[in-house]
Amino acid sequence: MHQETISLSQITKVEGSAGLDVRIEDGKAVEARFKITEFKRFYTRAMKNKPVMAVPQLLSRICGTCSNAHLLCAIECAENALGIKSSA
Repeated sequence: MHQETISLSQITKVEGSAGLDVRIEDGKAVEARFKITEFKRFYTRAMKNKPVMAVPQLLSRICGTCSNAHLLCAIECAENALGIKSSA
């Protein structure tokens, strides 16, 4: 029985660090493991005592890839905290 393992140690466009291990037996992938290691970035702590209207703009700068997602989530959180009902 022929067995080999394929490993990708650096996968980009994910938060933190990611890797992929694939175990192949007889030419077929029999096991795949995708691993992501996220490091604490302490954004929650950094936003403490900030004006609620400033938080969405600050959090939208977390990353360049998904800034709109961070912006919209921060706006929704601010609305929930202030008891604002969305018109949509």
